[in-house]
Amino acid sequence: MRRFTGALLGVAALLLLAPVSARAAAFIIDDTLPTEFIAFSANDFEGGLILDGNLFQQGNNNPAGATLPEGDANGPIVHHFDGSWITTGAALPPTRQVAFLEPGSNLLSDVLFVQYIDQGNGFGRILGSFVSDAGTGLNPSQYIDPLIPVITWPETNGPFDFSAPFLTGIANSDVEVPEPGTIVLCGLSALGLFVARRRTARV
Repeated sequence: MRRFTGALLGVAALLLLAPVSARAAAFIIDDTLPTEFIAFSANDFEGGLILDGNLFQQGNNNPAGATLPEGDANGPIVHHFDGSWITTGAALPPTRQVAFLEPGSNLLSDVLFVQYIDQGNGFGRILGSFVSDAGTGLNPSQYIDPLIPVITWPETNGPFDFSAPFLTGIANSDVEVPEPGTIVLCGLSALGLFVARRRTARV
């Protein structure tokens, strides 16, 4: 099941990371791999994107990708990110805290935290983290901030969109298996939505 969902998100990643003139930044988190790793992809962060304390991506048309472990001997690993991109001064979304749930249960599978900051001078900053259960489930008291509203997101909903103006953000946990034809159609739809969003944003 994870191979098919990984292929679906891979199509979207290729569409978002391919060089396109005057495009938005993109940051994709894919936790659907058949192994106990998470795939991170990014492009077009003019001010750079730091992942786990290291510069991960910077500049336009300079895509970066990496697969990092979900956990180690001490348990799940919380992966932190911090990026800066051009917003042209557009209003940014509120802070988001997303709890991915296993199908048909309240078992916490993944947690995404994202904060958006207007840096001024037409730049925005995204600060956040992503943690996966590494196959054991997450304790909400350890990974959920009780002071921040939580968006509950069953994995069967598919990818969660945490985009902002001029930034495409996608986080995906395990989802249902689509038909092979659906993978292609979803990829084409993602391209159409992306083009439409860019045209609207530039008006």
